[in-house]
Amino acid sequence: MTERRSLLIRAGRPALIVLGLALAILLIVNSDPFDQEPDVGTVGEVASESTVHTSENAAIDLLELAAASGRESSGRAGSEDPGLDQDWLDRYPGASCNPRSQLGCLARLREDLARAPVEDARLLMLIDRYRAARRRAHFDESAVLRSGSAVQPEYAMALRLARINIAVQLERFGVDAALAELQADRAFWERVLRQGDSMLARMVAVAGLWSQLQFVAELVQAGTLSLDQLRVADATVLSLPEDALDLGPAFATEQRSLPSALDDLRAQQPLIRRAFIALTLQPNATLNRFNRQLTRPMIELAGASPEAFRMRVDEGLQPDFGHRVMPPGLFNLGGTMLLQPFRSHRPWDYIGRIHDLSGMLGLVRLQIEIERSSNGTMGLESDVVQRVVDDSRERDPYTGQIVQWDRDTQTLGFDCYGESVCQVRVRGQLRQFPSST
Repeated sequence: MTERRSLLIRAGRPALIVLGLALAILLIVNSDPFDQEPDVGTVGEVASESTVHTSENAAIDLLELAAASGRESSGRAGSEDPGLDQDWLDRYPGASCNPRSQLGCLARLREDLARAPVEDARLLMLIDRYRAARRRAHFDESAVLRSGSAVQPEYAMALRLARINIAVQLERFGVDAALAELQADRAFWERVLRQGDSMLARMVAVAGLWSQLQFVAELVQAGTLSLDQLRVADATVLSLPEDALDLGPAFATEQRSLPSALDDLRAQQPLIRRAFIALTLQPNATLNRFNRQLTRPMIELAGASPEAFRMRVDEGLQPDFGHRVMPPGLFNLGGTMLLQPFRSHRPWDYIGRIHDLSGMLGLVRLQIEIERSSNGTMGLESDVVQRVVDDSRERDPYTGQIVQWDRDTQTLGFDCYGESVCQVRVRGQLRQFPSST
């Protein structure tokens, strides 16, 4: 018995030595002296103190949007009473219609209002709050981002209130009032898109602009707008400026926010795994790897043309966060473990939404161009529509070719990058003329 135990000890000793050496190497290569120098832009404040606007700041207004009363912040996301706004949300389901994937959202909302006109004091107060936020000169998320708070501006509610406001203005005061509100919405959401620091704020702005342009398209589709009203409508769907189209700054903000995100990921791990990550994590190397695999390529891709963007995506984009042989796999093993959820991350989809939005603005401008060509007649000839499409400067953003004109569905469109519906309808039943032979 003693002899057998001695044999086991002698046999296990080399294994223990090897295990001890491996553990020692693991700890040594992941000690502070072996960490990398941080790449430029990978660390630092999410937003600079000097940029904070404490007054005339719509971000603060939206943060306080759902407070139960007055202009005081509730101090947390949402209203003090979670059910406070459920009644009007249930009453007007059209406000939750997503114009990026559905056509006719304004028509649905108008049906809601026909059944239940807006008389709720709470809802009217919220609409006034949204309109007040819209008038602010700035949209500065700095205070929100730097605090690291889980509280976010009430973006979803702002989008719904914007939609209801347009429908209310249309029903109570007519097309001119609705167009004026749509102009104000365009200016506001463009401001959020240009001044927003986070990717979240910019994608909300894309949703707001998409709602705005689709509502304009539905007004044009009715075929009742005067030439003056069509000019106003056209001014609400102008091309976005270059700085609004460039998501590079938002990707840079996401990079600077990464340490906080990784801390949250680590806190969610089981105790033993969390301890192992802490022992084998090289913070700078982790941030650098994310920067080189995602942030830098995305900033570069954000500056590419729609055609070049589509080509790059079709060729295949995939961040490399797998375990490496070189540098040796033991180096920054904890960082590699933390980065695994990002292997399925598709940040280029955000860029695609920007290109889709830009193309949609062109579609509505083309729709207005076709409406002007009708010269006030009750109907439009399909061949005339095709001729306007052929001659127009508005093109498919990804191919540079003319947009698709579907005579059967009476829609103009192009193939979106993402899952959006990149279509607008031309008004009425179009008269079909036999082709000449």
